[in-house]
Amino acid sequence: MPDEARCKMRAAQGESGDSGTPPSRDPLAVLGCVTLLVLAVVGLLAPRLAPFHPPEANDTVFFLNRFAVPHTPPFFLGDDTEPTLTDPSLPYDPAYKLGTDWESRDMLSLLLYGLRFSLPVGLLAVCLVALIGTTLGLTAGWFGGSSEQMVLRAADLAEAVPAIIAYALFAAVVSEPATSLLAPLGLQMNAIPVTALALSCVGWAPVARLVRAQVLSLKAAEWVEAAHATGVPTRRLVLRHILPHTTAAALVAASSQLPVMLLADGLLGGIGIGPRPSMDSVGELLFHEFVYTVRAPVFVLMPTALIIAMSVGLTAFSDGLQRTLDPETLR
Repeated sequence: MPDEARCKMRAAQGESGDSGTPPSRDPLAVLGCVTLLVLAVVGLLAPRLAPFHPPEANDTVFFLNRFAVPHTPPFFLGDDTEPTLTDPSLPYDPAYKLGTDWESRDMLSLLLYGLRFSLPVGLLAVCLVALIGTTLGLTAGWFGGSSEQMVLRAADLAEAVPAIIAYALFAAVVSEPATSLLAPLGLQMNAIPVTALALSCVGWAPVARLVRAQVLSLKAAEWVEAAHATGVPTRRLVLRHILPHTTAAALVAASSQLPVMLLADGLLGGIGIGPRPSMDSVGELLFHEFVYTVRAPVFVLMPTALIIAMSVGLTAFSDGLQRTLDPETLR
């Protein structure tokens, strides 16, 4: 069959079987990319956009010479609701557009500065999960044998330990040496790579299993056999043909873990594990406000909405990227 022969020849010569849709023409990829860019710009401009600024290290004063009360209502609730949890006689304060948190700190400033920390942590953690899972899954699926057994047993161990316990133990053990290693490099935000590394310690396991299954399926494909028969080097075959079929799916699988990792980051910060910046992350805001869910649910919903926006943006971009890069999902 001429069409099959041409496909096999293109695979053997190192050309892609399908060109795919350009990322700029995939509406889902564009939507996700725009969402992430908007969130990133807002985080970068936090010092200019935030009405107040977080305290310096070991400084407990968040507002300078200004008294505030806990949980003043945000502007969209107005004066029609009970103004505060602590003193109903105090009205809505226009100085705090989104109200104040349980420690009387400006919620808008906390969200802006929290986004400045949580977004890079989440994106880096997702990339690390995808990278580790893809590397181990590709190794296990392509080489098999003892390599495959070692990866599968490591994945079993990673999935057997409850994720939050693994995050806490890994962060407690790795924080000191990692911070000491990064500090001489001049990394001012060394909490970001250390926290992301801790959050990626177990999330790679399902990604590795997914990639391994895809590689095993691709190894039996006719175009792979044709490439072998025509003498295409193994390294070129794996890196230029097998890997592109698995990368996008691995990124989608890793992106789905973003909300859990951000919540775990909040829990780690709440119990004081790992290096932290001077401001709270979005997950920490949610963690601290969770106990007030019944009495003041709006203060739980605001950081939750921000986490959802980050997750939806990254998932949409990853899903659009998968349709762009993976020929099997184009139709």
